[in-house]
Amino acid sequence: MIVKELSDRRPEIVLDVGCGCGNYTLKMLPFCKQIIAIDLQSGVMKRVKNDFDPEKTQFLAMNAAKLAFADSSMEVVCERASLHHIRNYEAVMDEMIRVARKTVLVEEPIGDDNETKKYATMAHDFYLGVQRESGLEHYSLLTQEQLERMAVKLRLSFVCRRKIANKEISFKDYFADYESFAGKTKRKDYWMNELKSFESNFPGSFLPPDGCLLIISK
Repeated sequence: MIVKELSDRRPEIVLDVGCGCGNYTLKMLPFCKQIIAIDLQSGVMKRVKNDFDPEKTQFLAMNAAKLAFADSSMEVVCERASLHHIRNYEAVMDEMIRVARKTVLVEEPIGDDNETKKYATMAHDFYLGVQRESGLEHYSLLTQEQLERMAVKLRLSFVCRRKIANKEISFKDYFADYESFAGKTKRKDYWMNELKSFESNFPGSFLPPDGCLLIISK
């Protein structure tokens, strides 16, 4: 959804918050002149930055809750699926809004109490235990209301677009990386048994979370 927005806007400069290994940064590149990509995991960025044109992309290790940029210095500030990996996500959104000159784009998978999405929420929350013990910071999915609250608090105009996920994912595919996370803990057998028990009471496939794109205008 963010790529579509950038293709329509064609901004000069974009700040990509929580870029990770740069997979989505690469998809955004054709639609802007320059991207500054930041992440707290400097080791990951060192491995990928050589794959990018240094004249168009700059990778920086930085805490997203304390952005080292001046107010209104970035034409567009965006993040994709990073906020639910950050405990103090509101501080990050505050900073994104502060440094944005025109637009903030936030794209997240959405937590939902809807009956059709309950298994997606259950699967995500079950995954959190092994991921946290393996060292990955990960929290419950945010709701659309939680995302919108930041714009409301600052009296900024916003639009929220929902992308309905209506194609089921299999249990096996969703938990494809589970054993890798379990292997990074000291209790691999315990976590694998937990997964086996969880699977016995779970459907073979389920609908993944919907996506939500929050567009904040300044």
